[in-house]
Amino acid sequence: MLDSYHQAFEDELRKAISIIPVPEDFSVLDVGCGDGFFSGLWVERLFAAGEVTGVDVSEDYLLVARQRLEKERRAKFVQGRIERLPFPDGAFDVVWCAQSLYSFPDPGHALREMKRVARPDGMVAVLENDTLHHVLLPWPPEIELRILTAEFKALRERNQKVDKFYVGRGLPALYASAGLRPEGVRTFSWDRTTPFDDPAGRFLAAHVAGLRERVRPHLSPDDLLECERLFDPESSAYILKTSACNATIIDHLIWGTPKEGAARPGRRRFYRSRSGGGRRQQGGRPWAR
Repeated sequence: MLDSYHQAFEDELRKAISIIPVPEDFSVLDVGCGDGFFSGLWVERLFAAGEVTGVDVSEDYLLVARQRLEKERRAKFVQGRIERLPFPDGAFDVVWCAQSLYSFPDPGHALREMKRVARPDGMVAVLENDTLHHVLLPWPPEIELRILTAEFKALRERNQKVDKFYVGRGLPALYASAGLRPEGVRTFSWDRTTPFDDPAGRFLAAHVAGLRERVRPHLSPDDLLECERLFDPESSAYILKTSACNATIIDHLIWGTPKEGAARPGRRRFYRSRSGGGRRQQGGRPWAR
């Protein structure tokens, strides 16, 4: 599911990263790097002396990430836990976390730890979604309300801190509580309409299958009977078979600096333009676009 999501929305995810202002020859920490997909996108933005470090708790994911970027000398991967990242204070220009924040035991602590390893005038950037509203499909309205209610019950059963599954909508407030100053906030909506290409179709089919598994125990018998027609790929009423089915994917991006990390007067940095080409100079405001 993760791989098909990355394949289906690679262009959109690359554009999302491209709007984050970065200095010349910057270093990036990819927190919760998983299979190294986003680490690879960051490598594309590097100047000659830049580097990307991916950190993840899973050695299985790190093995995949190393294989993905085995020919890229400017990328390395290490094992570590978010409770205490294995890096000194102020080690990175950019600390990045994509669609992993909600999975950490305490997203607020995770952000504070990310802030710790960012340079005082560095950047902390997060791409995250709101679990209940990440994928919008054309469910009948009365059915959608029942499905969302059942999914909320499933999430609450899975974890007492159910609010963290809604972290996308609360990123600015979470940044403020972690001592970070938001510099930019964007919400992206990406659409796919039938006929879906292969990666989008696989991602959406996996999404519907996972949703079905989560909500079934929390639906009444009558609701389950009605929903099964929409969940079942063999049914003529399968949600992804509906005429001109449109799927909308919603993601939230935020970037900001440590509050105490104001730019020093006269300091000069360079950064890639939004298009990713050339270099532009900005004096006194190292992170301005």
